[in-house]
Amino acid sequence: MTKQQAIDLLGTPDGDAVKGNSEQIQYSNRLASGWGWDKGDYYVTFENGKVVSYGSGEIRGAGAPVKGVVVF
Repeated sequence: MTKQQAIDLLGTPDGDAVKGNSEQIQYSNRLASGWGWDKGDYYVTFENGKVVSYGSGEIRGAGAPVKGVVVF
């Protein structure tokens, strides 16, 4: 798959980086699945214009963790 085919499928990336003949595009804070509200960062890596790897980075839960106790 080419970079343009990946972008056509996934949408406009939020960032990219180039090093030599490798390029990586990033999709930030995207829903992890259709079943929950967890969000994550996803990456697609290209070498010589073709996809060589893809996957997720950090996945964040929908709710912020409880940091203390409130007593009424």
